[in-house]
Amino acid sequence: MTQPWEPDAPGLYRLVYDSVMRIPFGQEGNDEIRAILDVARRRIAALGITGVLYCDGAYFVQLLEGSEDAVEAVFASILADPRHEDIRLVERGPVERRSFAKWHMASVSEEQLAAMRLRRPDYPNLRP
Repeated sequence: MTQPWEPDAPGLYRLVYDSVMRIPFGQEGNDEIRAILDVARRRIAALGITGVLYCDGAYFVQLLEGSEDAVEAVFASILADPRHEDIRLVERGPVERRSFAKWHMASVSEEQLAAMRLRRPDYPNLRP
């Protein structure tokens, strides 16, 4: 049986979005982001989703990979989440391999986000 984190499991689907954060700055915001990551890691691990999350205090950028049904279910909950505003879909569709097979949900730095942009010329308009 194929494990959810295998890089080339059949039927893979990717979704990338960015959004404006509606979370307060400071310690309260940092605590809320940590809580988001904790819940997201447990939920998406159970769904066989992998990916990355970037947040800089103003924007979220997230890449989700897994089955179409699972990824779209997570995205539907993000669309309904009041902590996101002005959500923009950057990519949505089938893929042959996972880009982030080792991470159920990694938090990436600004440098790692910049490297993602360099590897993916179709991501030049990601915010921030």
